[in-house]
Amino acid sequence: ALQEMLLQSPAEEPDPALYAGGPIRLLPAVPRTWSGSFRLCARGGFVVDCTFLHGRVLSCSVLSTRGGVLRYVDPWCGHIRSVETKVGESVVLRAEG
Repeated sequence: ALQEMLLQSPAEEPDPALYAGGPIRLLPAVPRTWSGSFRLCARGGFVVDCTFLHGRVLSCSVLSTRGGVLRYVDPWCGHIRSVETKVGESVVLRAEG
């Protein structure tokens, strides 16, 4: 349950062979009093490293272990974003603006 509070990456397809993962959501159910960091695996072959303060993302990087499209909910504005990744590539999520 704690991992689901920190990161969610729901399956979009009923066939496990097609799992690419829905958009990754960071801190969907973390209380505003929590601060910390984590490294968790998300569907689609992604490893997420995140640091947060008072329930808000400070920094986040995502390592692609399989390549493919990384879909995530931007933790600063709430928009769904997509980035094409290569095997071994790290993507640093940044607030726009």
